Amino acid sequence: MYNVVVDQSPILDLAICYHKNSKAIEAIAINNHKRPRLLNNIYCGKLVTVSNGMEGAFVDIGLSENAFIQRNDLLRAFGIKPSQVVGESLSKLVKCGQMILVQVEKEPYQLKGAQVTTDIAMAGQYVVFMPYMKGVKYSRKATGDYEIHALENELKKHLDQHGVIIRSAAINDHVASQLIVDEAKLLLKKWSIMVNQSKLLSTSKCLYFEQTFEDLIKAWCRSYEVSAITLKDIALKSSLIEIGIDKSLINIVKTKGALFQEKGIDLDGFISMTEFQSPEGVSVTINELEAFTVIDVNSAKYKMSDSKRIEVFKVNDIASKIIFKYLMIQQVSGIVLIDFIDMTDVEQQSFISHLSVEGYNKGNNIYIEGFTRLGLLELTKKREMPSIKDLLSFDFQRKDLLYWTLYQLYLDLERLTIHTNTKQVTLELETPLYIYLMQNRHFDGLDLTIKYKHNQGRQKSYKIHTEKH
Repeated sequence: MYNVVVDQSPILDLAICYHKNSKAIEAIAINNHKRPRLLNNIYCGKLVTVSNGMEGAFVDIGLSENAFIQRNDLLRAFGIKPSQVVGESLSKLVKCGQMILVQVEKEPYQLKGAQVTTDIAMAGQYVVFMPYMKGVKYSRKATGDYEIHALENELKKHLDQHGVIIRSAAINDHVASQLIVDEAKLLLKKWSIMVNQSKLLSTSKCLYFEQTFEDLIKAWCRSYEVSAITLKDIALKSSLIEIGIDKSLINIVKTKGALFQEKGIDLDGFISMTEFQSPEGVSVTINELEAFTVIDVNSAKYKMSDSKRIEVFKVNDIASKIIFKYLMIQQVSGIVLIDFIDMTDVEQQSFISHLSVEGYNKGNNIYIEGFTRLGLLELTKKREMPSIKDLLSFDFQRKDLLYWTLYQLYLDLERLTIHTNTKQVTLELETPLYIYLMQNRHFDGLDLTIKYKHNQGRQKSYKIHTEKH
């Protein structure tokens, strides 16, 4: 059984799905108010730069950095078949200033802007609506004896020149065909509204938010056996009920302070932790770098009780489970190099097959490249959004986690207002925090008068000096 706890603040909104008894974290959702989630959002953007050399163009979608779109994607959006204009300069085929509907397929990453596509997909609970695809298709994971022909015919009556992919859950769970059709019609209506809106726009605008903070919590309720959702905000409770979450699961508490701390969840340790130890004595060290992630497996504390070759497989299997959970929860992506305990060539191939069954596969956007000559397993995980550490950092190269530090500072100040009669404080801050808080007043909602002091020499990120009245 799993529980969900939700904490909200002017800096971060946090939702944590954790095991009811062990408190082990199963999933984390973070809404950074300065870096909102963009993946799969749909924008009406404006072409601002066409780059023949980069085989694409830059699109203004309203962010600080322009998004990039590939040449063929761009051409198809304007009804041009790429195969018919091979070799022609892109700048002669499209013009700056043209408006275009695009969807974010990769969020901004460090210094890179977002990557967008015109191959738009709007995901519902039962279908994925594809405005530029024709007909009805089915998820490859779908099984069973669902009567699909009648459903297909009914969907085609409403889709016009568009298409849908019916999700495996709809088929496998024998969802009523009318629910599937109604959802497809709703997504079609949303798309039609967006198209009409885009015709009236001359500046960039977000027209569709794919997945809200509430949607992520709803997805957990489908994926895990959630027995309770604890939160403090009545408005959020209403939003969750509106999107279909059973209101009997939701508990409103009036306490102030961080709920995850009250529940005994070591979120701070989990976010900053780089070394993980299994009960059997297998340790995994994970170092998330700018260009790739390096992972080392150590069995020094593991007690061998079987033949060496069997034990090597057991150790690597234990480590692979720890690593998989970390990659998924922390949203790590890009190139990953894993130094497993040494295996023979035959064992390596067998282990790769084992990993594929255990979740290291395309379904989770993980692609195993194989073992290098040095015996390192190389894999890639499709980069769609920032990792947790990146999302919580001002400067990911330093992994400073300063958004997390700001959140902790907010909690410290909130505790002062609750448990003491402090009315005025001076915050002594290191340079990045001082500059940030001079431009962003996150603490105005607290019953405190706050002064800010710059201190370059502090070892800690901040120190609070209190003054009572």
